Amino acid sequence: MKILVTGGTGHVGSEVVKELKKRGGDVRVLVREKDAPKPDGVEVTVGDLLDPVSIQKALDGVDKLCLLNAVTPDELTQGLIAYDLAKKLELKHVVYHSVFRVEHFNNPQVSQQCLCPMEPVVRQLDRSCGSIFRCSRR
Repeated sequence: MKILVTGGTGHVGSEVVKELKKRGGDVRVLVREKDAPKPDGVEVTVGDLLDPVSIQKALDGVDKLCLLNAVTPDELTQGLIAYDLAKKLELKHVVYHSVFRVEHFNNPQVSQQCLCPMEPVVRQLDRSCGSIFRCSRR
């Protein structure tokens, strides 16, 4: 199973990529710049979430999508473009990780349970794994 991770060179995304690689994941990372730092052991493709052609190319041969968006004014548009293409290509699994309108989800119980921002992402992507993800930051 190949997993495309957008934002895979960022703070959260790079940790998601590391964890997926530890679990034997076949990972492809979408980067905006061809000179961007590339994580070891992953396939890299250049594209932009606002460019449907580059996203479709990045999704070619992918089974799962981990969609990590930057906090930008067009974040929702970026997410919808990628999700629409993933849906059309009938990907098996999509995880959307975002802080868009996070202020509307003020639930202290969730905050206490989820101490690491990437834990739910990795759990969703790796449902077939019997182990429980443990964040080293705890």
